[in-house]
Order: sequence, then structure tokens, then C-alpha cells
Amino acid sequence: MKQINKVKWYKTTERKPNRDCYVILLNYVIEGCGVCRSITELKWSMKYQALNCNENDRETAIELGIYEYWCYVDDFYKQFERAGIYAV
Repeated sequence: MKQINKVKWYKTTERKPNRDCYVILLNYVIEGCGVCRSITELKWSMKYQALNCNENDRETAIELGIYEYWCYVDDFYKQFERAGIYAV
């Protein structure tokens, strides 16, 4: 776990979210122009232990392990609110 601006970032191989929730995911992507960083917001399903699942099936599931780090969405946006930046 790493803490940045009071936000706890967890390594995906070490810990999973403990409830149904939205998470922010950090990843490095290798493309033709080089290495890019990617930040994504997806829903975590405790039932399927995967991201992006529909309510009744696992067809659209994405494994957490393909990302490097994750944090809870509420914690991620609180850092901006503390700095006076609000999003609607």
C-alpha cells in the first residue's frame, strides 16, 4: 500500500476491495509511441470478484490483476475537494 495525498493506493496483487463499490485504477500501457499512464474508474463486484460486471452475469468482467494499483473512488475525489476543486 502506498499513500499519496491521504489516498491509500493498493497493489492489485496484494489486496481487493472489500465491498461492491467504484474504484479508481492506475495502469501503465505500452503503445506504439511508448509507455502511457492510464487512470480508469470502474465498478467492483464482490459477487464476481471482478470489475465491470453486469448485475446477473460475468460476461463483461475485467480482472483486477490487469491493473497495477487501485483506490476507492470516494477517497480519490476527496483529495480534490480538500484542495477546493469540486466536480459536478
